[in-house]
Parts: sequence; structure tokens; C-alpha cells
Amino acid sequence: MIMRLLLFVKHHLTFIWKGVEFFNGRLFQIFYRKQFLGSTDSICQKYSTDTLQMRLLQEADLKKLSDFFKKQPAESYQYFKPHGFELQDLEKIYRNPAFMMFGVFKQDTGELCGYFMMRFFVNRKCFVGFLVDVEARGQGIAGKMGRVMLDICWDNHFTALATVSRKNEAAIQAYRKLNNFSVQKELPNDYICIKYEKEIN
Repeated sequence: MIMRLLLFVKHHLTFIWKGVEFFNGRLFQIFYRKQFLGSTDSICQKYSTDTLQMRLLQEADLKKLSDFFKKQPAESYQYFKPHGFELQDLEKIYRNPAFMMFGVFKQDTGELCGYFMMRFFVNRKCFVGFLVDVEARGQGIAGKMGRVMLDICWDNHFTALATVSRKNEAAIQAYRKLNNFSVQKELPNDYICIKYEKEIN
């Protein structure tokens, strides 16, 4: 019920949604952001390799990120478009304390070959999403990005959530391969909200 309400506000009451985002961002910054920043570097390093570097994006990376989005084929965005891809859109998102953007870079060239994002809410929930460069698919990059996001969430006692279309069978298979999940909500237009189930060691 709450998720449906939030989606309605986001898509139909933009001025209210902007207020929600503003206050959520400030509260997250006060209570949680420092805690998260303390863990992101070590977790990214854990999953980086001799050929791939995973790290939190900086403002200087945003132009490269915008170019990354523009080079992907149109079908990449049939089910994935969490925000605008122009530079001014990315700059606005970057200023939101509750939104963290990450990149996967080739160690030898510095080329951006993967993007993943985490959108935090002060009720200890986080929505995650990722996109792999069309020329770098099939190399296990999506799995590494997924592990980073789940570790960051779980190490900081947040629930990891995602929205996905039931028609996007490839994404659902990738999510299943990454980790077991449960369906939390049925959403409009054949989308579902899933919750990654925390593994107990």
C-alpha cells in the first residue's frame, strides 16, 4: 500500500515527491551517510580485480557516465530507466545525499563498463539497480556489482529491494543467480518489487 502510494506521488504529484526526496536525503545524511561511506570503499575493493576497479563515482565522473548511457542500445532501456541520463540530470542526482552512484572501470584504460546505483530511504530500505555496458556483458560484471550492493546494504542493516518487469526474463534470471529473493509487491504494468533475502552464515 505504501509503495503504491509513493509511486502515485512520484508520477502524479511531482511537487510533493520533490519534498519527500529532499527531507529523506537530509535525514539520511544526518543519520546514515557517514556510516555508509565508511564501508563502501572496503567492499568495492573486496570485489575489484586486477582488471576491474569498482568505486563510488565522483562529480568528475559524471560526464563519462552520461556518455556511457548514450552509447548503450535502445533496448537496454526497455525496462531500465531509473533517472535521466543527461549530464544535468546526473548532477542533480549526485547532490542527493541518499543516492549513491557507483562505476566499474577497466584498470588498464579507465573505461566505464558498468554502472550501479543505490537509493536509500530512512526506514532502512534501499532500492538497487545496475547496467552493464553492451560490449562487456557475459563477463560476470553484473554479479560483482550485485554482491557489492548487497554487502553494503546488509553490513549496514538495510533491506535490499529492486523493481523488475515480469517480462524481463533475462533480468529475473540474473537476480536469481545473484541471490534468492521474494516478491514483496505486485506493481502496475507487470512490474514487481523484490526483496533480496539476506544470507545467514
